[in-house]
Amino acid sequence: MQSQGYPVTLLDEQYRMNRYVSKFISDSFYQGKLQDNEHLDRIIGDPPLLKNPSMDYLVFLHSTGPEEFENGSYQNMREIDLAVNVCEEIHQSTPSMDMSGIGIITPYSRQVYQMRERLKTTTKEIGSKVEVNTVDGFQGREKDVIIFSCVRSYTKDDAAHKNKSIGFVDDARRMNVSLSRARITLVVIGNITKLYESKRWRKLIDYSSALGALYDMDGWVNQTGLPKKIEKLKITDLIKHLN
Repeated sequence: MQSQGYPVTLLDEQYRMNRYVSKFISDSFYQGKLQDNEHLDRIIGDPPLLKNPSMDYLVFLHSTGPEEFENGSYQNMREIDLAVNVCEEIHQSTPSMDMSGIGIITPYSRQVYQMRERLKTTTKEIGSKVEVNTVDGFQGREKDVIIFSCVRSYTKDDAAHKNKSIGFVDDARRMNVSLSRARITLVVIGNITKLYESKRWRKLIDYSSALGALYDMDGWVNQTGLPKKIEKLKITDLIKHLN
């Protein structure tokens, strides 16, 4: 409609996202014009989920699990394990939470398929209620918790990190839609050494680092909770290959 000359009005007040996520969305996609409703804190309330020290309004899990190209799409099995671990942690720490309030978003159909298959191996409460879908499948919707699996990483054979592309993970619209679905907690799972190639993702990584919201998940397998929060993750140590 905008291309045909119709005026476009920006809805400049939001009632859904917590303040930490909305600030990033506003600054990154709306030139800082998107404002929080004055009663936002009251609307979100005091979620029991956030009493778990492993959870926060924004959590970024760094993982170097390799990407794989299967059946015309990408998958990342390590990110699948981490996403399921987060669901299990939430269920164990906050048993009163309805697991249908958790959504897992990923840009790739193969990752959706593999994630759904993996969830079938968990408890019925998790496997039958946690929703997994593509970015477009979550358009116009929200969940209390959104787990976003970026998928794109380096392949097992790309030891020199020559492949810089992150595909349409770098698409502004998809990134905006994916990250803005979360009401209480946004969990991003991705390889920051790969994502740092993108200016958009670099901004989120730096923002997460400033909040003390980055966790290095390498070596963290099938354990309860999350590693101790790294207040100032040394990003430069993880992206030496860029220089």
